[in-house]
Amino acid sequence: MEKRIPVVVIEKKDDTVKILSSIEKYGIHTAEITLRTECAIEAIELGVKAFPAMTIGAGTVLDGQQCKKAIDAGARFIVSPGLSEEVAVVCSENNIPYYPGCVTPTEIMHALKLGITTVKFFPADIYGGLAALKALSAPFPMVRFIPTGGINSDNIDEFLAFDRVAAVGGSFFVKEALKMSKVVTYGEIMLRLSPENYLRFLQCDRYEASFGGAEANVAVSLSNFGVECHFVSKLPEHEIGQAALNALRRYGVKTDRIVRGGERVGIYFCEKGASQRPGKVIYDRAYSAVSQAAPDEYDWNGIFKDADWFHFTGITPALSELTAQTCLDAVRKAKEAGVTVSCDLNFRKKLWTPEKAGKIMGEICRYVDYCIANEEDAKDIFGIEADGSDIYGGKLDRNGYESVAEKLALRFGFKGVAITLRESRSASDNNWSGMLYTGKKAYFSRKYPVHIVDRVGGGDSFGAGLIYALLSDYDPQSAVEFAVASSCLKHSIEGDFNLVSLKEVANLASGDFSGRVQR
Repeated sequence: MEKRIPVVVIEKKDDTVKILSSIEKYGIHTAEITLRTECAIEAIELGVKAFPAMTIGAGTVLDGQQCKKAIDAGARFIVSPGLSEEVAVVCSENNIPYYPGCVTPTEIMHALKLGITTVKFFPADIYGGLAALKALSAPFPMVRFIPTGGINSDNIDEFLAFDRVAAVGGSFFVKEALKMSKVVTYGEIMLRLSPENYLRFLQCDRYEASFGGAEANVAVSLSNFGVECHFVSKLPEHEIGQAALNALRRYGVKTDRIVRGGERVGIYFCEKGASQRPGKVIYDRAYSAVSQAAPDEYDWNGIFKDADWFHFTGITPALSELTAQTCLDAVRKAKEAGVTVSCDLNFRKKLWTPEKAGKIMGEICRYVDYCIANEEDAKDIFGIEADGSDIYGGKLDRNGYESVAEKLALRFGFKGVAITLRESRSASDNNWSGMLYTGKKAYFSRKYPVHIVDRVGGGDSFGAGLIYALLSDYDPQSAVEFAVASSCLKHSIEGDFNLVSLKEVANLASGDFSGRVQR
């Protein structure tokens, strides 16, 4: 039996997947859905279908009829407030475990006569907590208990250490799992203008308009995964600035820390490549509002209040001396506030030189916990190159990249270094994988053959996936698999933003990569 059993109250059936996803991401694979709501049976049925690997049971089962409905819906164990012989019979007939509530010696003896040796002790806090449980259990060495009610972070370890406890349960686990992390990203959101389909700049007479930018892309991805994400930037007060802000709000990104003012929104033109013709980007972002914002326009103490994570990329300090200073201020304040910091190196030769990038990023990276890079960044910025690789010929050497990550970690003290590995066969077809180095070991993901619809934002979606996985306490292998699956899906989506759900990424990461139509 799993040691942690969340007791879940589902008010609306449509909340089932979100709640169970939040529980599962914390490594909990058992849940008790209580029948205290009208949609509970439907929620059990939906949960069983959506999470076949999760052990879902029914709680607050009062009679045999309710028990039968719950079992028919797929419940794999039954819990009741007190002992019901009627429920016990139905469970026995269906070979389903039954855990009745028992808080007196008489109730336990009754359960033993029915062959039940694991019972629920509820509410544990009202009936005297662990001391009362020890006294109650003493005469019954063959009985194990599931204490529920009043379990919290202060006493859970004491309960679990008692050898007569089979598991602990309660809504405490649900609240912990649903506690939303707060992530802050800082950077520039730009107007993206693209020729239709695969037309070249010289051919087109109209452009498709959308918005994007590295840190904005990360914010949208994380918001789609259910994370509270705040985007920090500066945008003009005119309609184009408002449209950019609205593009973020549409996907739930918090925009209350965006400073308003300045004269222009940065623009970039994006021509998609195909076959052996590479894609092309032309920037028109000089003197954009964010690049001209003074460092003291941002209240980092307020921004980082209750924050868990701060993310930026090497693009932002490349915009101007002002943004470089702002980045340095931000990472210093983040470390003072105890916020984890990640940086995607994202070297852009059209924005600054390798020499200038190396100097500025070398100072900023002293405050970074997790560094994200690709096969070119480490070489261009810090002169660290992977031996045995030819990025233009599509040849990558795993040992070489492990060496690059190790050198980066040693130089800056990073907790982790993640590297995206792109084997470019053409502008249309790449092999895509990733690596996460933790200081002790390098973890490589599976490799995906990707047919590209739009590759812009691929690295940002990797970063967002990695941040989500690390915030969710995924082990290193699972974290890099989730990050690569997230970015793999992004290559199939037009525009900068990775418009995929948490479940879609989880399904791909778990091995469902057939691409079959879902009906």
